[in-house]
Amino acid sequence: MFRLNRTNRQGRRFYLTELSGGKTMIRTGEKSIIVEHDIHRLDQSWYDWVMAGILIQHAFNYLNDDEREFLMTAFTEAEWNQLIKEGMGS
Repeated sequence: MFRLNRTNRQGRRFYLTELSGGKTMIRTGEKSIIVEHDIHRLDQSWYDWVMAGILIQHAFNYLNDDEREFLMTAFTEAEWNQLIKEGMGS
C-alpha cells in the first residue's frame, strides 16, 4: 500500500492512500472520500495545483466539483448540503 502526505493551499494536511483497482482514499482529520483515480495521477495534479499554481479545476479536471471542494475546504458533499439546508431555514 502506497501513501502520501500532502498539504493544500490553506495549510490543511491530507493523506492519500492507494487502494486496489486504481482507487485512492483521500483523508483529512476524521473525514475521507474515495476517488476512482490512481494515486500517482493525484500526486502530479496536487503538485500542479499547490506548487505550480494551476487552478484546481484545471489541475484536477478529472475530479468532480464535490471532490475538488473536499480538497479545498475539507467539506464533504453531505456537509455542504446540510449547511445549505440550515441556511434556508429548513
